[in-house]
Parts: sequence; structure tokens; C-alpha cells
Amino acid sequence: MKMHVFKAHGPAKAARPDCAKPYNADRHPVDIILFRPPAPNACDSPLSLGDLRPPLSLGFLEAYLRDNALRAEIIDLYVQPPLINSADYWIEYVQALSPRFIGVYVHSSALSTAFELIRTLKRATGCPIVVGGPHFSIFPENIPEIIDFAVCGEGEAALYALLTTPIDKMPRVINGTPLDIDMLPWPSFDYFIRQPYDFAIEMFSMPQVVLPMTTSRGCPFRCRFCSNRRIFKGKARLACAIRIFDEMKRLARDYGARGVFFREDNFTQSPARIFELCSLLREGNVKMDWACESRIDTLFKRKGLLEEMAACGCKGLYLGVESGSQRVLDLMNKNITIGQIEDVFCRCKKLGIKTYASMVYGYPGETRRERDETDAMLARIRPDAVSRAVFIGIPISDMYEELLKSGEYYHIDDAGFIYPNGYRELCAEIYGPASNRYIP
Repeated sequence: MKMHVFKAHGPAKAARPDCAKPYNADRHPVDIILFRPPAPNACDSPLSLGDLRPPLSLGFLEAYLRDNALRAEIIDLYVQPPLINSADYWIEYVQALSPRFIGVYVHSSALSTAFELIRTLKRATGCPIVVGGPHFSIFPENIPEIIDFAVCGEGEAALYALLTTPIDKMPRVINGTPLDIDMLPWPSFDYFIRQPYDFAIEMFSMPQVVLPMTTSRGCPFRCRFCSNRRIFKGKARLACAIRIFDEMKRLARDYGARGVFFREDNFTQSPARIFELCSLLREGNVKMDWACESRIDTLFKRKGLLEEMAACGCKGLYLGVESGSQRVLDLMNKNITIGQIEDVFCRCKKLGIKTYASMVYGYPGETRRERDETDAMLARIRPDAVSRAVFIGIPISDMYEELLKSGEYYHIDDAGFIYPNGYRELCAEIYGPASNRYIP
């Protein structure tokens, strides 16, 4: 049966708040509680569980609802210590807040813990459950009966519609409409700053307090292993430089931030925006360190960009290098060259910008010689930090669809990840025999 969907729009106009509301220490009733589930055990996920940073996606939802006279509470179980991460504790806490809805962020890598949390909360409270996040945006047809509503895509307008419309008038699947990113209020850090996150970035030598920012949504590039383009329809929306500048100053003033980590697919995708931000930082005499995720081709092709970034506080770059084989890079549709990679890393060293290289081994069609080429290139460019991941197919990416058609895989797990032939053997080589990652 085809599921009816609903396209949600936000209110006609939403004014940004002048300040954030305080953390709900007195347990006032709320319209919705927004949960991030506990981290899965490493042996239950094929992916790296990542670092402990605040979930800004929930922060944007809370800020937007608050801006429109609705009350939301964030509870991040991913970061809570085991002592208080018990079902009894949080059930009592939820009951005290009397929410109209419970929201749960669902990422494919934490699917098992999300379902466990949903079952526990539903059984104990009977509260309607709404899920959001990337997993059900990709698989809206696989929503279990225990879930009352699912938001597909961006959640601000969809949650607003759900909370301001009679429940019997809402369909089960709600498609959110992307809003003007410059009209979205920035997340409050009143809750986040009290939690035991990693507020330093050791690999970039950035001490506490470094706070994350997300200033864009979507990516215009077409890497074949990535699902972002399919989720955001190949479009990117960017916050303007002056808003970023003002928010950096606010984070320093209100939360003592000494630095910012721009956590998004490609912070530098608009060089003009970066040049403008650097100009604002220089003219405003703002001495604030920052790091970001970027692309090799942008840094290589735009003359003076890397140098301007270094002069205006950039201390670290997270770079998706992926492979040291030009043939494999072309298969991935990365649109970068080995020469560009070597040039950018060389200039970063001269400028004092630390680098993190993200690498992928076992991309379909890669040979042993090409993996050796990757290792040889890493020895030449000498990144300050490097991650090595064995390829798995991410749902709805181009390579995922190709593997499904070719049948060159041996397993698809409950979260939808696809494991190509040879994955198990390569994991033993790259991760080592003692690795506790999930390897089917």
C-alpha cells in the first residue's frame, strides 16, 4: 500500500530570538522531548561511532520551535554516563515533563538502540512517537507500527505542523519543506554546554572550548559513495557570512568559546562566502581559532583561499581524500587529482594548518596495487591525522544502487548497509584481527 505523505510548511514569518532560553532545570511541561538514542556498542555498527559533539540537528529543531512559542526539551543519551543512562531515570524525567509528543533522532548506525529506546518510552508513557533523521528519510516505507509519525527530510517545518495541527488531521509520514537557512535561529548551547562532550579538538591542537557550528545544508557534488545528494536533491543552501560572524561572536561571549568547528559536508563550497567571513573576522579584530571540513579541488583551484583562511584563524582541515589511486578517485567521481591532493597538503604544512585525511579502502573495483598507492601517497603528504575505513554501501548512494544491481555483495544488514564481496577479509587487514567492529 502506498503511504500518504504530507508536505509541511512553517509559519508565515518567524523572528529570530535575541537570546536562548535556559535549560529546563525545573522540569516545566513541554510540547515535545527530542531524544538522541544511546550510542550502539562498537560490535553492533560497521561505522566509526565518531566523536562526542552536540547533535546540532536537534538544537536547530529546539530553537525553531522555541522561536514559534513551542517548548521542546533535548535529551542526548548518546553522551550520558551509564550511571544515569537508565530507563527508570529517564522514564521518570519524561513523565515529569508531560510532553505531548516524544521525538527520536534515528541514524542508521544506531538503529538498534533507537528501537530499544522507542519501545521503552512507548510502553512506559503511551506518548505519540515521532521519528526523524537520515534513516527514515531514506526508508520511509520501513516504519514500524510502534512509531506514530515519521518526518522525512528537514524537520523544522514538519515538527511545527505536527505540534500545531490536530493529531487526527496529520498523516503518518510528513515531508518537511526546506526553509530559508538565514531565517533559522541558531541552536542554543544552554543544554549542550552542561554535558560531557568533547569540547577540544586534539588532532588540530585546539583546546577547550571549541563549539560546533553548521552553516549549510546539502552538497552540490556527486561522489558516488555518498547519499547526501539524494537526500538534499543535489542542492546546497548556505548561511550568509555576516550571520556566521555574528554567531561566532555570540558563542565566544555567551559560552566562552575559544574556537569553532564547522561540522558540515563542505564549509568552503562557496569561496566568496569564506573570503567575506575572513574579511569580517579581520575587520572586527576577532581572534578566534576555527576548523572545518573542505574539499581538495576548492582549496586548490581558488587562488589565495587557503592562505586567507590561515591568516584569519583556520587551524585545521578535515579533508575527504579517499584514495591515492587516480583511477579509484575517478570511479568515485571525486573530481580531484593526486597532484591537487599533494599540493594542498604541502601548502597546509607551510601555512601551519593541521590536516585530517579521511581514506576509504576496498572501493568496488580497487586492486591491491591501488591500495598500495594509497599508502604510498599518505607517506608523501603526511597528514597530521588519518582515518582508514573499509567501504560499505550507504543506502541510496549511486554505488549502493550499482551493487544491488550487480549482486557483488554478500550481506545487507537491518540498517540497509550493503557489504561487498571481500569486505570481511579486508577488515581484518585494515582494522586488525582484534577489531570489535560489526563484521557480518
